Amino acid sequence: MQPSMYREEITVGILALQGAFVEHQTMLQKLSLKQRINIVQVRTPEDLAKCDALIIPGGESTTIALLARLAGLLGPLRDFVKAKPVWGTCAGAILLAQAVEGTKKGGQELLGGMSVTVMRNGFGSQVESFEAPLEVDGLRDSDRPFHGVFIRAPVVLSLNPSPNDPPIEVVSRLSASLLPHNQTAIPLDVDDTDPCDPRTIVALRQRHHLLTTFHPELTKDDRFHEYFIRQRNDIDIYDARRDSWLLIAFVGIVVHVADRSAPLDMFSALLQVLTALLVLQNIDAEARRTFTKADLRARQEEAVKRLGPQRRAASSSGGPGTVKNITFTDPRASEFYVDGATLPLVDWDVGPSWAGLLPISNKTDESRQLFFWFFPPGPEGSLDDLIFWTNGGPGCSSLEGVLQENGPISWSWGQAKATPNEYSWTNLSSIIYVEQPVGTGFSQGTPDINNEDELAEQLVGFFQQFFGVFPELEGKNFYLSGESYAGTYIPYIANYIYDNPDSIPVPLKGFWISDPSVSWDVVQEEIPAVAFVRKYQNVFALNQTFMDYLDETAAACNYADYMEKYVTFPPQGLLPLPGSSVEFDDGCDVWDAIFSAALLVNPAFDIYRIFDTYPILWDVLGFPGSFPQTQVSPLYFNRDDVKAAIHAPLNVDWTECSNINVFPNGDSSLPPALSVLPSVIERSERAVIVHGLADFILIADGTRIAIQNMTWNGLQGFQTPIQNDSFIVDGMGALGNVHSERNLTYFEVALSGHM
Repeated sequence: MQPSMYREEITVGILALQGAFVEHQTMLQKLSLKQRINIVQVRTPEDLAKCDALIIPGGESTTIALLARLAGLLGPLRDFVKAKPVWGTCAGAILLAQAVEGTKKGGQELLGGMSVTVMRNGFGSQVESFEAPLEVDGLRDSDRPFHGVFIRAPVVLSLNPSPNDPPIEVVSRLSASLLPHNQTAIPLDVDDTDPCDPRTIVALRQRHHLLTTFHPELTKDDRFHEYFIRQRNDIDIYDARRDSWLLIAFVGIVVHVADRSAPLDMFSALLQVLTALLVLQNIDAEARRTFTKADLRARQEEAVKRLGPQRRAASSSGGPGTVKNITFTDPRASEFYVDGATLPLVDWDVGPSWAGLLPISNKTDESRQLFFWFFPPGPEGSLDDLIFWTNGGPGCSSLEGVLQENGPISWSWGQAKATPNEYSWTNLSSIIYVEQPVGTGFSQGTPDINNEDELAEQLVGFFQQFFGVFPELEGKNFYLSGESYAGTYIPYIANYIYDNPDSIPVPLKGFWISDPSVSWDVVQEEIPAVAFVRKYQNVFALNQTFMDYLDETAAACNYADYMEKYVTFPPQGLLPLPGSSVEFDDGCDVWDAIFSAALLVNPAFDIYRIFDTYPILWDVLGFPGSFPQTQVSPLYFNRDDVKAAIHAPLNVDWTECSNINVFPNGDSSLPPALSVLPSVIERSERAVIVHGLADFILIADGTRIAIQNMTWNGLQGFQTPIQNDSFIVDGMGALGNVHSERNLTYFEVALSGHM
């Protein structure tokens, strides 16, 4: 058998300037093919030069083009398109087009490469996003429809190949019956089978380029990514066959020139031998295709085995009855029962749960109540554990955790509908989400706390009432968790419970806080801000004059090179904090200056995840990053049918973050890193701090400073350095950095924003 014409490994680049590039990377990492796929996030011409093929993600095409120009990538990208395969999805499809209609004032810079004209936002605006099943030629299991996700999708207006251009192949069309009624690019009575009408084309290829007007990366179906890789391999086959025919022609010429008298049958015999070799190559390639498909299945099965309990737990969610058997005998528990099969706008059975309001004390006239939602674990989980989750703010609802973080339902920004969260914490443990303190979400009563100790006392009072209704949960291993300002809540709650171990009937084992507020703003925002901009300069794209101003200010305010000078392993003593230590000096608020400048470059700049830009995605909970809410549809938890389903008060106008101050006179507590956190770490069996590296509102280096300035278990800070790319997940590769010492584990998650 001939050696394979497929390369043993290929390098696929993903243009990582803006948009859904992380989602494309995740899909490529899921593929299990015979070849090794190296993935490069392309942000520079040097990155691009490493690639055999390129994916341009969905996002905002004008912004992507602008950032590409600022990064010196436009020219190299246009050269790449002329030579190598490129796949554009949604915004990427616009950039691949020959011409575009509906552009912003000043036009649209394009890469070209495909002989088509498209219309921006042809299928409607953001709120008219939709999903539809697609019949796609050439995919594995092509009889199974592909789930198309259309978000401000472009429409193909015309196919414009010149006589010398490669032919255009239609890969998929969208049935006109599935079009949103508000779109205007395509009449609803159009004949979607008319081969002369391009407007229902949603996927096409022209030689080695692929264009899709929808987002395959926003599904869980990897067949389009496999299709693109297979298309790239077909180029190798084409080149091998071409080289073989060139060899035949060359040998014929050599024979003819060397010996003009050589009999014709000699050349004919040689031609037959070489042609036979070429045929063997063709047969071998087809055989490998068949083998590769079978090998794909085998490798997928092996990957599932390798991921083990994580994948089994994930696959168990989303079906009826897929929870551990748990019953509550107190008759009051039935008043809180939530039927997971009838949750509005959720088209699968989430399973049983319990939700509602409980008071913070047993006083008969108690008017202050907290809203909770309790979920038992999935079938692979343990009934021995109970996790408490709270969001931060202060005053932001923990129901965000249910729908957009670690709960059983996933309904994130820009997502058209709810889907099961295969990575839900509820797969492995019971979890209770509590809207606290008083004044948050559906919770009732007038806020009256002044500090974190009072907050902890009220929450413990709530739990005393909770365990009175659900005594079967007593004795469970109890863990506290939360994000953002919960980085302040959780250490104080833990400290209160450790100081009053008999206050609740569960043993506290530890805590998890992510992107936590644990120190002063000067530590977590100001000191690391300029270095953060330098790290992500291709994203911020600030001009040199402003960067010079930042450098001068950082030097004057003692922020410059702070990490290199002071954040050592081990620390050389307490780290000096600039300004008053509590606040920055006048003229030293570089964080706010950066934020304002970033908004000038990218008006959709998001401090919670810096890679986000236009379009500002609709959010079912009404909290689109850094921006005011503009949607007109009801928030999910403001629907009366949802309120009724989860026993929430119908008279409450729910907002994700409270419009009232839950600390009426401010929070007088010190940041926990300067007070209770070291002691809480020492008394916990497990202590975890997590930080997303794309978070600008609280910067990971600031959390490192806070850790290195703490003393716990007899030593200050971590004694050995945090190793890069040390957070490795089987089957997924390096996802960030991780370090553990003296009972504290610290994670940094690459590409993650504010969690």
